[in-house]
Amino acid sequence: MLELPGCERDLLDKRPDVFPDDDAWRLHLSKLFVVIFGRGAFLPNHRGETFHQLALRQGKQWEAQVARDLSNTVFGQVFPELCRALAAADGKATSALDGAYLDELREGALSLLYRLLFVLYAEDRNLLPDETGPYADYSLTRLRLEVADRRSKGDRLSDRMKAYWSRLDGIFQAIGQGDNGLGIPPYNGGLFDPSAAPTDRVLDAMAEAAATVTFAAYVSPLAARIETIRGRILAEARAHDWPIAEAQLDDRHIVRRMVLKRVVYGIDKNSMAVELAKVALWLHSFTVGAPLSFLNHHLRWGNSVLGAWVRPSVDALSARGAMFNSGVIAGVERVAKLMAEIEQTTDNDISEVAESKAKFGEIEEETRPIGALFSLLTAEKLKGVFDAAPKKAPLSAEKMEGKSEAQLARWRADVKAFEAASALQLALEGTFGDPIKIAAGEIQIAPPDLALQIALLPEDHNEAEPQLFPHIAVNDRRRALADRLVREAPARAAHHRFFHWEIGFPNVWSNLLSGSPLGASMQSSATRPMSGRSSWVTRSSAR
Repeated sequence: MLELPGCERDLLDKRPDVFPDDDAWRLHLSKLFVVIFGRGAFLPNHRGETFHQLALRQGKQWEAQVARDLSNTVFGQVFPELCRALAAADGKATSALDGAYLDELREGALSLLYRLLFVLYAEDRNLLPDETGPYADYSLTRLRLEVADRRSKGDRLSDRMKAYWSRLDGIFQAIGQGDNGLGIPPYNGGLFDPSAAPTDRVLDAMAEAAATVTFAAYVSPLAARIETIRGRILAEARAHDWPIAEAQLDDRHIVRRMVLKRVVYGIDKNSMAVELAKVALWLHSFTVGAPLSFLNHHLRWGNSVLGAWVRPSVDALSARGAMFNSGVIAGVERVAKLMAEIEQTTDNDISEVAESKAKFGEIEEETRPIGALFSLLTAEKLKGVFDAAPKKAPLSAEKMEGKSEAQLARWRADVKAFEAASALQLALEGTFGDPIKIAAGEIQIAPPDLALQIALLPEDHNEAEPQLFPHIAVNDRRRALADRLVREAPARAAHHRFFHWEIGFPNVWSNLLSGSPLGASMQSSATRPMSGRSSWVTRSSAR
């Protein structure tokens, strides 16, 4: 209503048939403002609900309904229509479509569907500005409205002209490869890639190797493994009387399963994005007769930027004189073999999926304690416990007598920061027990009654004055303070979803303390730290 930055009127959808001009729309927004922020909106009704609570409840119901309707529309109507349209437009399509063609058709329709959804979402979020700028005239929204307008007028569209498809393909190319004239950088992350899929390149490499070797009969080492996997799937199908045609288990589908668990990695702070990624990969690698592959080991819910790395963490602990049991690093390196075993298992049957899940459970259990310590260190860096503390102990209260109020305020802040840093330092030094067990919650620094008693005392209590609990000493205060700081770390870690790359993917590195990847070609899409950020922040593992 006020057109403040970030609060433009287009945050709400304007219906032209109801609000023909800006004045009518502005009046409607004024009424909405009164309804939402007026006194009555904060008063409960006869059911004990305020207007805001009612709006939130009904909004969630509407959101669920829209999600169901969207899912039904996309997969019940749009996707089948895309399949029929692609088949009809393909001159190579025959009246009797075989399984291989249907598989190709399904993948093509899914790819087109994902592209359409991506572009519509990007335009709706104004990531691709469809209302202003050079892209607006070429946008999918403009194309969609043009087609809808012609259909509403009863115009007949050509059966042979491909003007709309050419425009749509141009949008895809602009997004995938970039278009400086439209102000679009290359966004392609694979969705708009016209090149062959990785699995096709694997098969091409096998064929090329066989053609290159002329002095002897050559068979790729992968061929035998592909055949073994195919044989196991077929045997399982026969044992359970599953109607599977061997032609549906071509090399391409099997290689996809082999590649999927070995080289595909993903981390996202949005848990829904992780699940959608799994669904997309499952759809892409679906193999008839075989279960969906276990992907939890490589597709993780976490923050790819916030986390700790082993070598900098160990060095920082050593610099502070902290106690650290390096044996836990050896334990993580040992379970790296389990991760390799998960990657090599192609999950041909449900028992292998269960086995992969069980092994990953062992990995999580082994890495949980060291992960908790690294989360504590990362939480400390975010809160700035050590950075905020003065280098030297603040003056005593007696020496601060007669100082100005401003000086006393700074002194109190320094005392508070120094006490927090000292308390956490004692915890890391091992004064209260093994820091790893403390971070993992296996050891509690302060008993609940001590923490409760200290919480009842004033923060600026003078030790020389009588107190409510005479037995409480300075170290008891620090013990309780350290306990509180340690207990805050898991909540902060859960909120930010800290992810420690080397601990999360232990078999990628040949030596966790060196941070060296297993191969010179190993690369990571991990976000590089911004200028000035601490070494605790995730670095790229590319070397």
